Amino acid sequence: MQHNRILVPIDFSQYSKAANFYASQFAEAMDAEIVFLHVADPPPKDSNVEDELDSMILDFSYKVRPFVFGVRHCYEIRFGKPAAQILKLADERNVDLIVIGTHGRTGSSRVLQGSVCEKVFRRSTCPVLGVKSSININWVFRSEDQVGG
Repeated sequence: MQHNRILVPIDFSQYSKAANFYASQFAEAMDAEIVFLHVADPPPKDSNVEDELDSMILDFSYKVRPFVFGVRHCYEIRFGKPAAQILKLADERNVDLIVIGTHGRTGSSRVLQGSVCEKVFRRSTCPVLGVKSSININWVFRSEDQVGG
């Protein structure tokens, strides 16, 4: 199965960091592009949305990069409900795979907070890989000097 575009929702948790790690490995092996998505709260109504969005994209691109050097990637920021925005972007960008971190909540915690991952699993028209574990590595990717070394 060919995966040309992999969507990785990022909430800056250890779980989305792990999703980025695995998606980076898949993207390198399959020569796929990663689309990093962050779903944020809407900016205040009295702010300049375009300036706010530019600032958010710059900050997002500074904090999140593929773990494998040379993997093609881009950034998207959307406002609204995370599951709905993930599914909408997956359809708009013809995503072949969603790699999403899951906090692994169960019981009343899951019921009270809902599960973005569960909603994405149930409604997605493309395959979804849920990453339950976290990993202890930095957000920074390898430099060109370190590749192959």
